Amino acid sequence: MLRSLLALLPLLVTACAPMPPAETASAEEPGVVCEREIRTGSHMTSKHCRSAEQRDKERAEAQSFGDSVRATPPGGQAPGR
Repeated sequence: MLRSLLALLPLLVTACAPMPPAETASAEEPGVVCEREIRTGSHMTSKHCRSAEQRDKERAEAQSFGDSVRATPPGGQAPGR
């Protein structure tokens, strides 16, 4: 039994190794900015490349969501629903 555990040990160790982040775009493209982001609850970073249009769209969506959360009364529904 000890031999089988020792034989499986290298497989278990390599299965837990972090994978390198995938390249999604080149930062050399005009208007593309790449950022390293840390996900909540993790120490691992990931690289995200976005164009100016994508960043503006995400920013507007986040602003809209924040506005709807602030407009919702406690325990109530959002206006217009």
